[in-house]
Amino acid sequence: MSGAQTGSGRFLKLLRNSALILPVRPFSNPLSPSMRSVKFLHELRKYGPGSTINFHEDPFTRDQFWYWEPEYLDEVFTALIEVIEERGMGDEGWKSIRWEVYDKYSGSLGALEYSRPGDPESHWSDGAYPWLEGKLDKDEYGFVEIRGKCSNGRKYNKMLPVIEQGE
Repeated sequence: MSGAQTGSGRFLKLLRNSALILPVRPFSNPLSPSMRSVKFLHELRKYGPGSTINFHEDPFTRDQFWYWEPEYLDEVFTALIEVIEERGMGDEGWKSIRWEVYDKYSGSLGALEYSRPGDPESHWSDGAYPWLEGKLDKDEYGFVEIRGKCSNGRKYNKMLPVIEQGE
């Protein structure tokens, strides 16, 4: 069966060819859960579907998606702001905690998605990726769909550095 690709082989090839480059994850998470904000962010996964997650179907495109409620997002951003103010932007602060939120968001709402299988315009996307990004412009997906939904999301965005994909 040489030369033939299995389904998982095609999946891995598509994933490798994706334009999405994730930033480096710090090797250890030096953030102690003794900080109230870090403890809150460590426990995000406890909030499953229910009062913090909502469903929406676009009436025109019929696209369906789940999202964290703006009030809950405000709490998440409040905690992220506190971590940044106390620990800074390095591995002991934002660079670590952003991965914690990415993991929790993708664990509760899903992350990787392959659009339109079989269509040549198909591509991979990661709905949780905005949690890893630096400062976003107001018209970018991550700002519109996540950070722009609440005042603390906008404040958090202003605090972040402008970074290249993969930093």
